[in-house]
Amino acid sequence: MRKVGSFRMLRSLALSIVAAALVATASASAAPARSHDTTLSLVAYSIPTAVYPKLISAYQATTPGSGVKFQTSFGASEVQSKAVAAGLPADVVNFSISTDMDRLVSAKLVDRGWDRNAYHGIVSKSVVVFVLRNGNPKHIKTWDDLVKPGVDVVFPNPFSSGGARWDVMAAYGSQLRAGKTPKQAVAYLRTLFQHNVSQDTSARNALNTFLAGKGDVLLTY
Repeated sequence: MRKVGSFRMLRSLALSIVAAALVATASASAAPARSHDTTLSLVAYSIPTAVYPKLISAYQATTPGSGVKFQTSFGASEVQSKAVAAGLPADVVNFSISTDMDRLVSAKLVDRGWDRNAYHGIVSKSVVVFVLRNGNPKHIKTWDDLVKPGVDVVFPNPFSSGGARWDVMAAYGSQLRAGKTPKQAVAYLRTLFQHNVSQDTSARNALNTFLAGKGDVLLTY
């Protein structure tokens, strides 16, 4: 585990209101009296961009968080993970998929036991959902509807976005649950990708693309 500055440590935490608090509290307990100009660097995946400012404000209103400032960076999960591995300073990291944390373990920036806690390193679970246009003009209700002629689907690029990988896994799993074979499930994915009209770098960028008017349905979580 790499120390940052005089007492701060790189921690791997999932999204929760205690994420920021855990890092700073643990650091403070292992250090002399903390000065009021402490600044922590948060590097996270794109979806919680709008959430973390509220979490940070709530933490700063507590006694442990008093005087603590934050520098934040949000982006596609894999991109953020690679940036930290390449030297981007980080005291707190929050990724959307465990392989991005594994990269920092391999780089000796995060302890191998990062997920050996009551939450297994993850305290937020979600499901993949369809976000539709008002009134659902294309009558999209099922996974089969996504591959009907004329349906345009938006989801990010799985080579950069952890969220996109969850989208793909959900689509694959939906076919297995419907009684399809793995080969048929892969064939479905090929068709689904043909209906994808925007492979943005992150889930948040995909959301913005959909809000800008592109596509009939957004896959997100």
